[in-house]
Amino acid sequence: DTLLIGGLATDYCVKTTALQLQQTNSFRVIVNLSACRGIAAETIDSAIKEMQQAGIECVHSINELSALLTNK
Repeated sequence: DTLLIGGLATDYCVKTTALQLQQTNSFRVIVNLSACRGIAAETIDSAIKEMQQAGIECVHSINELSALLTNK
């Protein structure tokens, strides 16, 4: 199963939710960054890096998302 996540705030709620879901090893977790907003640029960047290091896929556009979903 694949979960697509977006919301407020990228650097807190979205990051925590994505990391918790990833830790279950039950889902492919994708964060749609174009559907997110964060609190501060510095913490957004570090949150994205932390999510990617945990194996979460982060996309910036619908085209990237479409490509990821096509290439499961």
